[in-house]
Amino acid sequence: MNKPKILKKIIPEQRILRHINEFNNSDKRHPGTMNTADPGKYMHAYDDLISEVLKTKVTAVSGNYYKHDIPYMPHTDYKSHLGNCVNAVIPLSYTKNQPRFIIFDQMWKYESVTWCMHYDVKVFGRYCGVNTGVKGCPHEYDVEYLTNKEIDDNLYNDHLSHLKKEDLFGMSGTVTYFEPRDIILFNNQNIHCTSSINGVKLGLSLRFKYG
Repeated sequence: MNKPKILKKIIPEQRILRHINEFNNSDKRHPGTMNTADPGKYMHAYDDLISEVLKTKVTAVSGNYYKHDIPYMPHTDYKSHLGNCVNAVIPLSYTKNQPRFIIFDQMWKYESVTWCMHYDVKVFGRYCGVNTGVKGCPHEYDVEYLTNKEIDDNLYNDHLSHLKKEDLFGMSGTVTYFEPRDIILFNNQNIHCTSSINGVKLGLSLRFKYG
């Protein structure tokens, strides 16, 4: 898929509550930091819906619940051995101000990484299953579709001011809102990250391969 798609109010409220209950009763990976958990019985709950929206068959091959109060850094989630090309972010709940989810136009077509910018390189646990932390910023790597100019002032000031502006050189993108009952679909090779947040967010991410 080329551009993000937002499926508005597509999930019934009762299903959202069942997701939250499943997370609350799951074993947590990285408790106190990332608070991730397996998607359990809902791993394939959206295969038919996403296939219908994309007009081609897709099957979920990876995913996790996540709960955090610190923004995730710019990253991708693509793994070539899984072929998990499509990401579906399913917002479940949040506290305080509504979080935003930034999907950049820029793409990283290699194995998934998290750019740690000016922070210490993050070492993910063996059960994280998705990411490798790397030093530096996307514009210092072989990222496609960089703009070669500063990030838009509004995009930065309104949503990404927790990061250094110079670290986001060459970046542009789409702002989506973390709205329970919605599904946010996008290409898994597009760099994406959490906005600045004030509160705690809980969501489910499912990643699909074609076929």
